[in-house]
Amino acid sequence: MGAFASAEVIPERPARCNEIKDVIRDVPSPSGLDRIDFSAVGALSLVHFDGVLAYMGICDEPDAKVLCVTYSTNDRKVGDAVIVTGSYRKMAPNFVVLDPCLTSRPGP
Repeated sequence: MGAFASAEVIPERPARCNEIKDVIRDVPSPSGLDRIDFSAVGALSLVHFDGVLAYMGICDEPDAKVLCVTYSTNDRKVGDAVIVTGSYRKMAPNFVVLDPCLTSRPGP
């Protein structure tokens, strides 16, 4: 399944920003209690902490945007390369929210 996996299973390979539109094109958001996880890799374009939740975004237009909702920025900054993995919800054709979500640094 590549960038997608069953809940709580790490996807095989995170999608790159330029691949996300094609990867999510025909994948609907899960309904009800169903959950699938999605993973993507890119440079952070948004890092915001509101005192409770951290919002971390990767990828910008013309690629699909991905927003990771988590509890801490872990000292990550705009421009840092990260892998975001979490519960997939497609909000618009070019916008995905992962909530809950975890971030990690890509390997070498």
